[in-house]
Order: sequence, then C-alpha cells, then structure tokens
Amino acid sequence: MKNKKIPTYIILGLYLVTLITNIILITIYHNNYNTASFINYIILILFSLFFTFHIINTKQERYLLVNVCLICLTFYNILNLNTQLEKMTTTSKATLSAPPINISYLKSMPDFSNESLTSAVKWAKTNNINITQTYEYSDIIEEQNIIYQNVKAGTTLSKIKDLTIVVSDGADPNKEIVLKDMQGLTIDEVLDEIEKVYLNNVKIVYEDSEEKEDSLIKQSKIGTVARSDEITFTFSRGTSTKNEVKLPDFVNMTKLRATAYLEKYKINYEFNDDYSTTVKKGNVIKQSIEKNKVIKVDSDKLTLTISKGKKIIVPDLKNMSLEDILNWVSKNKLKLEIEQSNDDTIKKGKIISTSVNKSDVLEERSKIKVTISKGSIKMKDFDNLDDFKKWAEKNKINYQIEYESNNDIENGKIIRFSHKNNDVIKNNDTITVTVSTGKETTIPNFVGLTKANIQKKCNSLEISCTFQYANSKEKKDIAIRQSLSSGSKVAVNTSISITLSNGKAPTTNNSKTNTNNSNNNKSNNNQNNNNQSNNNSGNSNNNNNTPSPTPEPSCTPSAITLNRSLNNIFSNPEGYQSVYNQLSSYFNSINVKVAISGDSSSGKAPGSFISGIGPGSTVYTCCPNNCKTYSITIAK
Repeated sequence: MKNKKIPTYIILGLYLVTLITNIILITIYHNNYNTASFINYIILILFSLFFTFHIINTKQERYLLVNVCLICLTFYNILNLNTQLEKMTTTSKATLSAPPINISYLKSMPDFSNESLTSAVKWAKTNNINITQTYEYSDIIEEQNIIYQNVKAGTTLSKIKDLTIVVSDGADPNKEIVLKDMQGLTIDEVLDEIEKVYLNNVKIVYEDSEEKEDSLIKQSKIGTVARSDEITFTFSRGTSTKNEVKLPDFVNMTKLRATAYLEKYKINYEFNDDYSTTVKKGNVIKQSIEKNKVIKVDSDKLTLTISKGKKIIVPDLKNMSLEDILNWVSKNKLKLEIEQSNDDTIKKGKIISTSVNKSDVLEERSKIKVTISKGSIKMKDFDNLDDFKKWAEKNKINYQIEYESNNDIENGKIIRFSHKNNDVIKNNDTITVTVSTGKETTIPNFVGLTKANIQKKCNSLEISCTFQYANSKEKKDIAIRQSLSSGSKVAVNTSISITLSNGKAPTTNNSKTNTNNSNNNKSNNNQNNNNQSNNNSGNSNNNNNTPSPTPEPSCTPSAITLNRSLNNIFSNPEGYQSVYNQLSSYFNSINVKVAISGDSSSGKAPGSFISGIGPGSTVYTCCPNNCKTYSITIAK
C-alpha cells in the first residue's frame, strides 16, 4: 500500500514546490500584480492545504483520480511560473534600459555675482536653462560682469527653467557726483581722481605760471556735478619753455593722459582712430613719431592713433541659437536687446529678425536687437472687452472694435470675434471684435411738439433728451429743431439735443422815430429858415427816442452724455480721414466744438480711438459767447 502511495506523494511534492515558488515570486515582484492576483493565490493555498490533507486520508482505490488532479494542478502552477519569469525578464530589461538618475536633483544654482557673462551663458547652455539678460550701470561691478541673478544661489537645478541676469554696463556716464577741490595736486594725482570718479568730458589746459610745475592752479567746477559735464583743469607749465622735446612711449596710454603731456609741451598733434585686437578702447595704438625721438615743438607734428576696440564682424545671427548669440555678444563686449514676438511662419525659439546684418562691422559696446519667435498664437475666448484688449496689446496683435445694436446682448458686452477660439492668428492679422450697444430704437420727429410731450416720448423710447433755447416765430417751448434726424436708428440711452423756441425777438421803436422825422420834415418845408429852432427842437426829441438794441437770443449750454454708438465712427474700416470727417459731422450735428488730432506712433489701426472725449463723456453744447472746445486723438 505504501508503494502505491509513493507516486502520489511525489506528484504532490512537485505541486507544492511549484505553488511555493509562485508565491515567493509574486511576493518579491508584487508591483507587477493587482489585488485579484493575491486573492487568487490565497484561495489556491487554502485549497492546496485541504487537498493535501484529503490525499493523506484517501483510500487506495481513489489514487488514480487524485494523481490526475495533482498533475493538472502542477501543470497550472508551471504555466503560472513561466508567466512570472517573463515578467521578471521584462522588468530587468526596462531597469537596465532606463535613463540614469536625474542628476539635476543633485546640482544647484551657482553664484554668478561678479562673474563674466560668458560663464553664465555657458553654464545655462550646458544645463538646458533659458537665459535672458538686462543691463544696468554699476560703479562697482566691471563692465560685462554680472551684478544680479533672479535665482538664488543654491537652488536645486530641477526647480530652474529660466534665468534672468543683470549685467554691468559700466559706470553711469551721467550720474551726479561730488567733485572735490583739487587745486594744488599734481597732474598725476588729478588724473587718477578723474579716472576714479569716471569723469568723461574733461579738458586739460596748461598755462605759464609761477606755481609749481604740473600743479593744478584752476578747476572750473567743484561740488555736485554730472560726470558728463564739461570741466576744465588748468595746470602750471612753470616758467621755462622747451623748443625740443624727447617723446615718451604713448602706446597703451589713455587719450586723456597723452593729451596732458602734449598740452604741457605745446606739441602740435592730432588724433585719428582705428580698430585694434590688442589695445583697449580709448588707448593709444601707435604714434607717428617713434618714442625717444627728439622733436621740434614749433615745426614737427605728432599723430596718435586711438583704439576703437576690436573690429567686430557680424556673423549670420539668423542661423544661430539664442545661446550662441549671447555667447558671441558677451565675448565681443556688445549689448543685446531681446524681444519676443509671435510668428506663425517661424518656429518657437528661432530668430525672426536682427537689427544688424551679416558682415556688418561693429564697435565694442554697440547695441544690437534680436527678435525671437514665440511661435504661433491662437485665439482665446473672452467674455470681457478689457481682458481682450490687454491680451491683444500684450501680444502686439492688431484689432479693431465695431459696435452694433443687439436686443439680446446688453450694452458693452461682446457679440462676436472675427476669429474663432483656437484659430491661429497669422502675421499682420487684424481681429475685429463686435460689441453690443444694447437695444435699438428709432428717433421720432420732435419738431412742433411741446417740451412736456417731448420728454414723455424720450422716456418711453429710453433716450436722453437735452434742451436749449433760441428765438423763433414759434410759440415758447415748441421744438424747432433736433440734433438727430427723425428715422435714425440708435441705441437706447443715446443723447439727443432739442432746440426749443424762446418766442419772437423783442420789437424796436423805429416806427415812432419815423413819424417824428416825417413831422420835422414837413415843418421845415413850411417854415423854412424862420422855424430853424423848431427843427432843432424836433431833432432833439428824436435823439431822445433812440431805439434800444436788439437783444441776443437766449442760449444756455446743454449737457450731453456721449453714447457708445460714437464708437461706430471710431472703428470705421476706411481709415483716419474717413473717421475724421465722420467725427466732425457728428459733433457739428449736436452743436459741440471739438479739435481732432492724429497720432501715427500708437501702432493702432488708422481711425482707432486713442484719447480724449468718448462714450460716457459729458460735453456741453455751444452758445455764441460760451463755447468750450473738446479734444479727441485718433490713430493716424
């Protein structure tokens, strides 16, 4: 009986080994399995324990069935084991092929204070950091070295995407300083002080004097001065003069120090300039008469060539990366202005344009401008007109505003855009935004109506009516004209000026005067010279009845609030002149005096509103002796 159980125990052992192996593997590589897999194996373990106990206690005649079940279960475990081994292999390969640990978590931001711009550009390029630069004057930090960085030193590299650095542009040439009184100092001491405080408009003069040779005897300015102010320093030449002078070595001497020497000895001289790769800008490159040679002061002339710095030939900047341009600018001591602009034809990060062309020649400290593409820009969805205008102006997108009435959309709200949401805005596109002026109403004919009836109509039509008076044959308070013609379609709350009759103008005493004159003439004919005194008396009476002057028509300036419908004129697509003409006609119709000017520097579409009175502004109509002039500026 034992011999018959042995095969069963062997198969049972094989089954348990494969089961335990599966359990170990699923435990080690549990990340590759879900909760259902664990539950499945727990059930299988419980079943296996029950099945093992059953085998031990089963009868001999059932061994065949038991063996078949064990073989099936073992085969199942082997298949599962094979699947797990494949998962292990895949995981190992993925681990081996995975990129190394991101070392950016181990690196940090260096401190570039007082370091060269070149070093910062090189570091940024190596670590794939976007770098931009601005310039500031500094008396402390050497030109082209870094004053400040916007990312704190020690910041983990993984947290840095962009870096802005402030680069020294050297000493401020116009800064105000306090200049001390240096009278009595030697020429070398004064020149040292001039260089120390960065004076840049100095004139050196020598005079024959009893004072000590090379001492300062006069100084044109003391105290608070600008570095760019012209300041004259006068030194003593002493009492002796020389007809011949032995020339020093002027090469690498500053222009100011060379000038001081030449002035002292009254040497005839002139300056010219040239490029140099070895001599600092502003220093002497060469002299026309070699050093140590004795020259005659009266007859010989010396020419000194001053360095303009290195001759810089512009490469093809349009085919360079921004990092390479920054590096080139830094090495050549140039200044760079970077501008970013959207462009639907040039990829993001590529150069759109430069202020200099390939093969142009530049001097040190020259400024160049590079425009970088931000790529194309897509139309966004806006509910607010102000938000749209800010977005468009920030991205330098042309736009124009048109107004139309709409019974469903309230006044000032956007009706539609010419571009749909997510549309690519192409170069030189102009976006048209249509804004609601609210409900529309029709202006009736007010002429002939009384003021009370007019006011009722205005209230019912939701328009703003203002009144002014003028003399007329019509009865008082009867409308004689209106600023907007009947039948005009306008938005509600539009202002209209209505002129009411003030009645007839007062009559004069002309008829009485004529009667008196007629009687006087008749008396004169009958009495001739005998009644001259009566004539004079009659004339005297006539003079006493001189007619009173005709009174001026009554006129009071009326307040008018300009409605948003005025913007229909501002957004006229026909341009500046058309808008100018329409504005003139509009304000003439409402009896308001306006001065219209054009601005061609705004960058807006011609005819667009820039400043001055506009929708919502309150203006007053003109009267003969009381007429205010308002101003409007539009894009030209």
